[in-house]
Amino acid sequence: DGSALETVGNRVQLFFEGDDAFREMWEAIEGAEHYVHQEMYMFLSDEVGWALAEAFAGAARRGIPVRLAYDAIGSSQASEEMFEMVRKAGVEVKTFRPVAPWRKRSGILGRNHRKNLIVDGRIAFTGGMNIGAVWSRAVSGDDAWRDTHLSMEGPAAMGCDQFFKETWAKVGGSAPQEKGEFVLGESGPWKSDVVVVGGSGFGKRDAVRRLYPTAFAMAEKEGVLTVPYFVPPRRMLNRVKQVEGRGVEVDLLVPR
Repeated sequence: DGSALETVGNRVQLFFEGDDAFREMWEAIEGAEHYVHQEMYMFLSDEVGWALAEAFAGAARRGIPVRLAYDAIGSSQASEEMFEMVRKAGVEVKTFRPVAPWRKRSGILGRNHRKNLIVDGRIAFTGGMNIGAVWSRAVSGDDAWRDTHLSMEGPAAMGCDQFFKETWAKVGGSAPQEKGEFVLGESGPWKSDVVVVGGSGFGKRDAVRRLYPTAFAMAEKEGVLTVPYFVPPRRMLNRVKQVEGRGVEVDLLVPR
């Protein structure tokens, strides 16, 4: 049903420090040639948020189409001044489900928790990191949050972009017309198989949930899961016990 897109020939890089991820994001935005798309749950107007906003504005000023969708509740503490700055630079900005009953597409439930940035359909950033100083050790020091993020160069980036376009349509944006392009690799760092999974409302929730026990069932040596909220259905727990029983090592990382 479109919940998962399987791709091959990707180069994947993991980030556990926000500063490393943000630096790569800014470089990708500065090198954009076709478009920049971002959907973000928390886009905060602190040092990190403003720096990324300036990068978006810079890309728009040099003629690159830039589209930004931010969640109304997740980004409720952000200043309108920051969003107005990027709008004046030419960035298209949309609010996901504003908390205002008199506005179209408003509501409290059904938030957009995605944290996706896609540049040119060539590279995508996704994972657990929002845009804010709390993910930056350079700004927040030892109080910075440990999180997991990743970049994907290759066809997986187009998969993320497809899900962004779904969100963009929901917030009332006109369909993007620019074509993306990516490199397909066969060896070295360009050999990762990636399944891009997108949940959208309750309709796709079960399809996404079923992928977890399916993935564990395919494990031959180890299965590693890092997740902020761990309340698994019995089906998944049973599958984990099954794979452990045949010698697969399972590691689970959850917050304290």
